[in-house]
Amino acid sequence: MRLGADRMHAWGREPDRTFLFGSRTFQDSPRGSQPQVVPGGLLFSTYAGMILRHPDNTDELLVPAKGNGNYITWLAFDRSTNTIAWVESDETNNNSDPVIWTAPLAPSASGIVKHEVTHYKDAYSFGGHSLVTNAGVALVPTSDSTMLLVRLSDGFGWKMTSEPGDMPIQALWVNDSEIAMGIYQGPGTVS
Repeated sequence: MRLGADRMHAWGREPDRTFLFGSRTFQDSPRGSQPQVVPGGLLFSTYAGMILRHPDNTDELLVPAKGNGNYITWLAFDRSTNTIAWVESDETNNNSDPVIWTAPLAPSASGIVKHEVTHYKDAYSFGGHSLVTNAGVALVPTSDSTMLLVRLSDGFGWKMTSEPGDMPIQALWVNDSEIAMGIYQGPGTVS
């Protein structure tokens, strides 16, 4: 991904697949999580909702935002299951009670079948910041000492507590047997 003066360029493994974000209004500018290159386009969230940008640079609103402060605050794509996972949060309430949702990736809104996975408490108030998914599970930081590992199929989850003095600040990787997270251990140290 590369940022320019008035455009953001993102590309996948195929060099001929470039998606452009031109000058946009506040409502449809990318926000929250990093745009995700997915089969059939580029997935990103805006204040309007979750957008799929097709290779011809046309947009499809896959999941509209609920509005009234409830927005898609983070999204991730599970390549192993071709599934989108996202977090919806009430930004007027400091994102304190986010919900993880999932749906199989579809090329249009009519093909999206939303499934509510779980509600969780977010002491950070980041609304799912750094949510990662893979192998049917998701990992997300929930406080300065915990992360939530949740199975996307049924919402069954595990709260993992860090070692004393370690603060999990970012989910980096997850699969059905391992996790990786960024840990803050004090000024000048991130591992």
